[in-house]
Amino acid sequence: MGTLRQKKLAKRIAQNLSGEIHETAGEMLANVGYSKSVAKAKPQEIIDSEGVKEELEILGISIAEADEVVRRILHTSQKEENQLKAAEQIYKRLGAYKDTEKGAPQLNVGVIIMPPRENTLGTTTETGDSPIED
Repeated sequence: MGTLRQKKLAKRIAQNLSGEIHETAGEMLANVGYSKSVAKAKPQEIIDSEGVKEELEILGISIAEADEVVRRILHTSQKEENQLKAAEQIYKRLGAYKDTEKGAPQLNVGVIIMPPRENTLGTTTETGDSPIED
């Protein structure tokens, strides 16, 4: 169970998400009673606190709920554009790609570089030179 300020903050976040108000994280904190120095220094830390998360869940705002909305759009929307946006959200959620500075998707690939091997003829597979000196 969250504190009174955390409850107020959760309601303020819900209002911000619905478009009823338009405030930054710091402004929301200051408007529910947090000091300006705290609101400026660590708003995300407070928003990510367990108490605020619990209060948001009580209001029906959770990652699980958001995931369900995205899933519904992906599978039931008749507009391809909406399905693509839903798929993009799933990619972000699962960490399938990271946005670059320009917002384009970036594929992360791991590469293992192995030294050349000797084949059965006594030559290396990369250069064809004999490893045996004459």
